Amino acid sequence: MFQHYLFEQDEKRCKKLLGTIQESIQQASILHEAQMLFQIFFENSSAYINELKQKMETMENEQKAMCAYYISLQYENKKDEYHAQKYREVSKRLF
Repeated sequence: MFQHYLFEQDEKRCKKLLGTIQESIQQASILHEAQMLFQIFFENSSAYINELKQKMETMENEQKAMCAYYISLQYENKKDEYHAQKYREVSKRLF
């Protein structure tokens, strides 16, 4: 549900669900991912580029495609259209 609201760019519902996730989810990796995605989509973060590039090395193609997409969004947030386009293409190719 959280990712659905991300892609719908519904910041209000995402923020509410993020609060619920923070209160109820004990698994640190799920919480980290939710916080990361919220920051990328709604706070224009570019803080996770290197982390996601490293994770891509060990993932399957569908997961790599999503990481590449999230990296492209961060480059857009940085106003780096060259790298944003590069990672959009990687994402499309892997899907």
